[in-house]
Amino acid sequence: MGNTINNEAIAKVLKREYERPLTRAYKVLPFANRKFEGDIAQKGDTVRVPYVRLGAGWNKNVQDSNRDIPNSDLEIGTYSLAVTQYMDIRFKISDKELSLLGKDLGTTQEVVRQIKDLAVKEQEDYFLNKMLTASDIPAKNKITGVDLTSANVYAEIEKISVVFDEQNVPADKRVLFVSPKNASIIRQSKLFDNLESGYRKRSEGEIGKIAGMTIVVTTAIADNKILAYQDMAGNFVEKLNFIDIRQAGSGNYYNILGGLFFDAGIFGESLKKVIVYSI
Repeated sequence: MGNTINNEAIAKVLKREYERPLTRAYKVLPFANRKFEGDIAQKGDTVRVPYVRLGAGWNKNVQDSNRDIPNSDLEIGTYSLAVTQYMDIRFKISDKELSLLGKDLGTTQEVVRQIKDLAVKEQEDYFLNKMLTASDIPAKNKITGVDLTSANVYAEIEKISVVFDEQNVPADKRVLFVSPKNASIIRQSKLFDNLESGYRKRSEGEIGKIAGMTIVVTTAIADNKILAYQDMAGNFVEKLNFIDIRQAGSGNYYNILGGLFFDAGIFGESLKKVIVYSI
């Protein structure tokens, strides 16, 4: 049988490495607000986020100082996010590979990267879908678009920027999630013709920013959708339930098992910071 103490120690190392923050190497989730995920312990938990805002009765006191100060309403409440998603993880590993996990940090980190890659793929798909299907975003944030071409793509992206501007969404940290196909159309935009910067974008394949928005290319979004989003507008919560290492009933190998709770949503004022462009 395997050494249970060593297996438990290795599992703790894996858990610690897994819980390190995501890097920008991942496409979508590094742009999510994750500050509330410490509030969950299991599936079915509800994350409650407090808010304080001025109500509809806000009165600006900009008149003669000799009159009474008008009353302004103050609303205090909470937004709720129920955790509904659970994901099982299982990796098969040999005796030899398991022994390396106990000795070599590089090997350990690579195993964790593989586990995280598996989880993040499903979680990013889920997060983007929650943003794209949010029913409470303002009507003007749901743009019915046209088939994109090199001739019209810049003008269409400008429409998105205008919607943000009209709602006083800060200009910094705006992001545009696009599919590889639509990224290619953007690179071919007539805007970049005869420009050194345009040549560089095309030759290096790195678009960078357009209309003040950072382009993020991801296969998690379909060709008929573009998601415009201000950094941290959407909330994501995840809890690693467990990582365990168990010897198989037959054969000289082990199973690395894990379980995750997660969910995503948009709250209150952040709804205006999400725009869905549908083609």
